[in-house]
Amino acid sequence: ILRRDRIVLDNIIKQMKLIQFLCIILPCAAFQSLAATRSFGGRRVVLQSSAEAAAEDPFDAYRPGSALAWRDTKIGEGDLVQEGDILTVAYTGYLWRNKEEFGQNEGLVFKLGGGNVMPGFDEGVRGMKVGGKRTLRVPPELAYKEKGAGNGKIPPNADLEIDVELKSVSNGPIAAAIAAVGKTRLIGFAILIVLSGLVNMI
Repeated sequence: ILRRDRIVLDNIIKQMKLIQFLCIILPCAAFQSLAATRSFGGRRVVLQSSAEAAAEDPFDAYRPGSALAWRDTKIGEGDLVQEGDILTVAYTGYLWRNKEEFGQNEGLVFKLGGGNVMPGFDEGVRGMKVGGKRTLRVPPELAYKEKGAGNGKIPPNADLEIDVELKSVSNGPIAAAIAAVGKTRLIGFAILIVLSGLVNMI
């Protein structure tokens, strides 16, 4: 009889421990579920924890109103580009919303930090190396804002996506002149100077 009573007592103790466990765990789980959701205008919205938000990739999370974001698809070689460097890049630009291409250039030359290109492009190529490839997602305030561009190809307040490849980096007065006026114009000026010299010699 004592053995039977002990078995019954053990079962009662186990059941009490289980009930105690459930009383602690279930309210905590319900509170976490409630804390993870909020009601806005009658809609239930799931909220991220700070750890989840920190782990989210800004490139994947890009939406209208987001900050500039980018993703390296190929890491180049050598030193990182520096303020004042003359960069030669190839790019293809798209409207972020529908991926419609608006333009491309296989040899754009500009001075990093010189204000020769839109702010999002200038900022987006920083940290690249020669041979590197990167995709930028550029908000309108760092692109063409409410004006748009490209004879209507880029509408006002358009978010852009740009594939960039860093071809080369150079320095010096000749490189700076090319960045300022363009390679074709610089060659034209040089030809004019040579022709003027020949005329004076005659």
